[in-house]
Amino acid sequence: MKGTTSKSLLKVKKTVSIEKKRNQNATIKQKEQAQGDSSLEGEYEEYIADTNVLVHQASLLCESYCKSLKAESASFLEKDAFSVDSLVQLPTSKPRLEQKLQLGEAQFGLDLCHIRKPCKHAGKGGKKGCPSVLVLTSSAKRALELMRELPHYNQACRIHKLFAKHIKVEEQAQLLKKFHICMAVGTPNRVQKLADEDALDVSQLKLIVLDMRLDAKKRDLLTLSEVRDDFWSLYRTHFREKVQGGGLKFAMAHLPGV
Repeated sequence: MKGTTSKSLLKVKKTVSIEKKRNQNATIKQKEQAQGDSSLEGEYEEYIADTNVLVHQASLLCESYCKSLKAESASFLEKDAFSVDSLVQLPTSKPRLEQKLQLGEAQFGLDLCHIRKPCKHAGKGGKKGCPSVLVLTSSAKRALELMRELPHYNQACRIHKLFAKHIKVEEQAQLLKKFHICMAVGTPNRVQKLADEDALDVSQLKLIVLDMRLDAKKRDLLTLSEVRDDFWSLYRTHFREKVQGGGLKFAMAHLPGV
């Protein structure tokens, strides 16, 4: 009887142990599922937040465009160009523009220089004066401030300054025709003059970064009337077709609240 009882006890213990393991495994699975659901929920919330930011930015573009035309609304085709598809969201985890671009290079399809030597595009037969990134701002002073936010890119492949302070259009045109470049920083008026003269080649542009830093009177690139009108003139002349075709995107930097 004792032998039979011992065997029964062992059998019960084994059964309890198996049930325990099953319960533990079920608990682990539930935790994993909860973590997975939480992760997915976090990703979804982040996606919604980014989309809301882009919707807001698209509305800023459309509103500014209508004001430049002195019209109440743009055509359907123009409005469609200023959808979220025409914008990319710069990473918000880093404060400086250079850091944002470095984090987003792969996402934005950029191929920028990182090592201090002649531009790598020179060896690939790339065109001179043909940037893939253009940073637009409202003044020469602000352009110089932005240049200081891009030190490593500037060392790797000299960033061209395209504004009207202390340098003539002719001199800038000569420099653009002489060097391969990845990036340029400037004001809409001077950029258009150089593009009109074919000194600045915009055919390879992939990203236009709009500096949205407010001035002392709380105006930015899209609301300061003379700069706004210059920007939209530049857009209509050189960027519209490529933006509508999806080959050129806008990004907004230093946007208040983002």
